[in-house]
Amino acid sequence: MFTPVNTILGALLLHEASSGLLLHTGRVFGISSLLSGSVTRPNLDNLPMIAGLVSSVVPAYTFAPSLLPTYPALAAGWEAVLAAFGMGLLVGWGTKVCNSLKTGWKMGSEANIDEQN
Repeated sequence: MFTPVNTILGALLLHEASSGLLLHTGRVFGISSLLSGSVTRPNLDNLPMIAGLVSSVVPAYTFAPSLLPTYPALAAGWEAVLAAFGMGLLVGWGTKVCNSLKTGWKMGSEANIDEQN
């Protein structure tokens, strides 16, 4: 399902939110660090963001249900489980090998360096 308008709006909202966080705090918005931080060391930096992410579904479902995607039913069986597990391994391996997550780290560290100078 190709939805260019929804994709562009979502990208703009994500850009504004992550740029604002980087500008005001010098930190990069990373969902994995937010989730792990909210479990291991919950504080006022990560819990409000997680609460905002979770609670955003209710207004979207109430006021704009057409913006929420509908997905076909999942296939049942071991083949589907193994395929999903294999795809997850490939994505994780590719991310690790290509160092694609270092872009956000680099942006955050450059922002901290600029503040110190």
